[in-house]
Amino acid sequence: MNILEENPERFFHGTVRLEHEGGRFHPLRFTAGQVAHYDSRNEALAVRVRCQAGQTVEFATDSSTVAVSGTAGTGARDYFSLDLEVDDYVSHPVFAEPAPLGDVAFTVWRQSEHEKRRMRRFCVHLPHVRKFALRSVEIEDGAVVEPIPPRGLKLLCLGDSITQGMQARHPSNSYPSLLARWLGAELLNLGVGGDVFDSRSLDRSLPFHPDVVTVAFGANDWHQNLDRDAVARNVSLYVETLRSMYRPGDVRIVVVSPIWAVDWAERRAGGTLAEFGRAIRDAAAAVEGVCAVDGFLLVPHDRRCFVDGLHPNDEGFALYAGGLMGVLQTLIR
Repeated sequence: MNILEENPERFFHGTVRLEHEGGRFHPLRFTAGQVAHYDSRNEALAVRVRCQAGQTVEFATDSSTVAVSGTAGTGARDYFSLDLEVDDYVSHPVFAEPAPLGDVAFTVWRQSEHEKRRMRRFCVHLPHVRKFALRSVEIEDGAVVEPIPPRGLKLLCLGDSITQGMQARHPSNSYPSLLARWLGAELLNLGVGGDVFDSRSLDRSLPFHPDVVTVAFGANDWHQNLDRDAVARNVSLYVETLRSMYRPGDVRIVVVSPIWAVDWAERRAGGTLAEFGRAIRDAAAAVEGVCAVDGFLLVPHDRRCFVDGLHPNDEGFALYAGGLMGVLQTLIR
């Protein structure tokens, strides 16, 4: 029985809109206006906004099997991974490198013959760095199935490739997904690899009303040789636009400057990455009700926490999330 055949929207989390074409469901985390904006900038961004970072399919069922099928498309990295939580226990049933292209099907869970049949909560984490159009989420015919309602706390994460989760081997290990799980929050991950502080990417019609917003850009701005005055102007415009979308007392905004990278001491137009990050924090903190966090304090300055000297590995992402978790817990008390 395919649970997506009737009212499929009720099972998707972290999804702004759901398109249905050719028997496949395309869950999207951006508005049509935002997608058009990224499409107009370059082809790489157009692919990345269509990846399912932070999106999940969640339900409770007494089925003894769960299977997922769909069409794997292009992406930002050449690996494909899909994670599963069963009653909050996370497993990684699907990982393929190189990534497949075309129709795929996976049995992601099968009840042990020694286990008693009962209702369990399932959360399927969709691929974060590849496009994936779902055809079905199959359970046994006649099994009971119920959608998991949205969580009360709403977390919106804005940022670049690190926010999207690039180089995390598993989608549930990106720092936004970890934060959402630890906070018990509903997540909308709007991270886009290659993105910068660009206020045009914000959309007031976004149908998601957050309690907490994290903003983490800067590495690409630095590599594009912006000077500190230029990035400060861009940060101010971005954060002021974001602040104007939400009332200060209702929504907490946290701006995180870039984390450490192996080339951090290289001098560019904006100085070193540490100096550039300070300019970002100063500009963000000047906006009322905004908390600025030094990203250099979140992840150890150790190559072993990184895949390529810039993007954290799964251990680095856990450290990033752990450091930011303390800040968010203080803000939402």
